[in-house]
Amino acid sequence: MRDLQKILNSICPVDKDYLKQAKLKLDSLTKPRESLGRLEVIAQRYAAIKEDLNPSIDRKVIFTFAGDHGVVAEGVSAYPKEVTIQMVLNMLFGGAAINVLARHVGAKVVVVDIGVDHDFEPTDGLVINKTGYGTNNLFKGPAMTYDKALQSIKIGITLADEYAGRGVDIIGTGEMGIGNTTPASAILCVFTGLPAREATGRGTGINDRTFQKKIDVIERAIELNQPDPEDPVDVLAKVGGFEIGGIAGLIIGSAFHRIPVVDGFISTSGALIAARMNPAINEYLFFSHLSSEAGHKKMLENLGQKPILDLDMRLGEGTGAAIAMSIIEAAIKIMREMASFESAGVDEALVITAGAFHLDGFADTIDGLAGGTDREKVLAIMRDSQIGSFAVVGLILILMLKVFALMDVPAEIKNRTLLIMPVLGRWSTVQLASCFSYARSGPGVALAFTQFAGKKEFVISTFITTAILIGLFQLKGLWILLVTAALTSLFGLFFKRRIKGVTEDIMGAACELSEAAALLLICALFV
Repeated sequence: MRDLQKILNSICPVDKDYLKQAKLKLDSLTKPRESLGRLEVIAQRYAAIKEDLNPSIDRKVIFTFAGDHGVVAEGVSAYPKEVTIQMVLNMLFGGAAINVLARHVGAKVVVVDIGVDHDFEPTDGLVINKTGYGTNNLFKGPAMTYDKALQSIKIGITLADEYAGRGVDIIGTGEMGIGNTTPASAILCVFTGLPAREATGRGTGINDRTFQKKIDVIERAIELNQPDPEDPVDVLAKVGGFEIGGIAGLIIGSAFHRIPVVDGFISTSGALIAARMNPAINEYLFFSHLSSEAGHKKMLENLGQKPILDLDMRLGEGTGAAIAMSIIEAAIKIMREMASFESAGVDEALVITAGAFHLDGFADTIDGLAGGTDREKVLAIMRDSQIGSFAVVGLILILMLKVFALMDVPAEIKNRTLLIMPVLGRWSTVQLASCFSYARSGPGVALAFTQFAGKKEFVISTFITTAILIGLFQLKGLWILLVTAALTSLFGLFFKRRIKGVTEDIMGAACELSEAAALLLICALFV
């Protein structure tokens, strides 16, 4: 095993140039920029970590480190330590939750006996590399010696080395150990200075009396052992656990090999230790979920990390990691398999046009229509910033229509088409503002717009738009203008009857529909 300090020193921050390149690639895909939200952030980070703009995830493994804890003797858990043995056997037989979820995402589960108070028979899927037969009782003294803490970390690094050599693309961490939320909470208290009551959760579902006992044990353990927050290994030795050390080592080794790590709850205490040993390691971590354990949110805040999921889980084993792997893989597939504007035959001008889409107004209008015939209900839905299921379908359809229509526009008039789309879209909003009353009162940009867009402005804008259309498409441009005007008028009349006028959302929707109608008409006239 290589020298620990050399490994730590060799782990550098993720290359910012790769982050920029990954962002540029994601922005070039056939979608509005950042429209896939955190999926794009995940893909960007993964690509930068791997230093590969066309990454893939083919081989996944989840390591479940198992160890016992002497502090269980103080009555801090709802279960005896023998349950650790039973659960390890259940995992090896394939019957635990982690086995089910790992099979679902196509991941291999490797159980690591790093400190269970039992001798298991060698079997497939089990790595026996004991640091000891359970930790000492941290309520009465250090959980382990400094050397044992280092040994547990090195076991994790060795596993990362081995599986990196096997070509693993992503590693998930998990644990099994009755009583291990007590050392995890203690580690949080030491590193952050939080009082034990704020850092401690109910673990396996303990009652109020046991919960208070758990808090008292953590406070006493920290007072007695005096772990040094400036020395992460000392913290692990004084109030940690063997499986937490193994996870910390696995994280360090995975960062060294640029194999991103997906973390769960107890694993986050291992991440705290690893990140204290080298802060750059934090950039290699994906945190799977926000546990319902009280201290987990505090841990993530301390690391400046945001979990992928929030499912009120608190089982451990690596179950959150397994679910998050499927999300990360989906994000990577978007980056690998989604067409770019260039490959789809849509030039860069479309990207500029996409940035000007009035998609929010279009979405709100569709949701409003789905709200029924009651005027106030429709207006209330349009005011709501949330997007409903009807809007999602509408957004997908309008974007697909525009992209595929542009692909069919002849190359010799494509630039002219891209130029006229926003012209017609904005002209339709002037038509609505000048010809129809506003549906609701109160201040707003759109209301101010309607006050200044009257009949005179409509005539002037119509004259200019007509001149542009004839200049670009000759007499066929008149057909484009007339059809757009007719559709916009029908659109306005419909909403005048439905809600007594138009709103800024309806104007945005008219802009979108006018552009789409113009595209279809141009295809009909010129293809």
